[in-house]
Amino acid sequence: MIKIFLSVTIFFISTLGIYRSILFLFAKWGAVQKELSKESLLETLKHLPEIFQTSSKKKVLLINLFSGMSGFILLFLFTEKLFLSLPFGLIGFFLPSFLSGLLTKKQIDKFNHQLIDGLTVIANSLRAGASFQQGLEILVQESKPPLANEFAKVTSEVRLGIPLQQALLNLSERVKSKDLAVAITTVNIARETGGNLSELLCTIAETMRERNKIQGKIEALTAQGKMSGFIVGAMPFFLLFILYFMAPEMIEPMFNTTLGNLMLGVVIILVVLGGFLIKKIVTIDI
Repeated sequence: MIKIFLSVTIFFISTLGIYRSILFLFAKWGAVQKELSKESLLETLKHLPEIFQTSSKKKVLLINLFSGMSGFILLFLFTEKLFLSLPFGLIGFFLPSFLSGLLTKKQIDKFNHQLIDGLTVIANSLRAGASFQQGLEILVQESKPPLANEFAKVTSEVRLGIPLQQALLNLSERVKSKDLAVAITTVNIARETGGNLSELLCTIAETMRERNKIQGKIEALTAQGKMSGFIVGAMPFFLLFILYFMAPEMIEPMFNTTLGNLMLGVVIILVVLGGFLIKKIVTIDI
């Protein structure tokens, strides 16, 4: 039992090192790799969404297969249990995509929160007599990453001769944010048909602010469901750990027999599937 727990711990620690190697493998040579080499192990994982977005489907599949095989081989080498290693190989296969989606959502949420104040900055610049492009430059100077970095790319593209409308569309393709897409569509339409762009930006910012308030209330109301899902998912493993020390002769067949290993593998898969379904139920997007 203790050997299996140690194996699982080693699996997750080794996975972090594997993902760091994957990032070095798929990152561009030069400045990117120098930047990665200076960062810690956990900070390196922040670049995982960028790797997934810029890589082809074959490379993404290769990353998933590499992760799944690593999880299976590591657990099998330490436990020598085939049926127990297979579920962790399956988890390892989906783990890169899960981490990429989780980190991407976190980055987009941070971007959306900054975008509210950013639109207000642009609107105030327009009211002060500045052009829209000058408003973007003021936004880059006064805001923080990731908002400043993304809009800095827009201003750089405009200086290189790319039309402002196309530069904004390129930004929308890089950052998969619904709020940003609405703001860019509004700006492009207003620039073509005319209208009070500053008032439109203020209205969008206020709408986004009110929606964030509602989303915060929803998250507070669903927090109990999320915690219940976590407790229900952890309960089987917690009881298994307790029963191992209280009555080891009852639990040892789960680890020493083929049928027990198979049952453990099914339990792990069902717990992961149950956690995924509970997350889907309590996740409400507006």
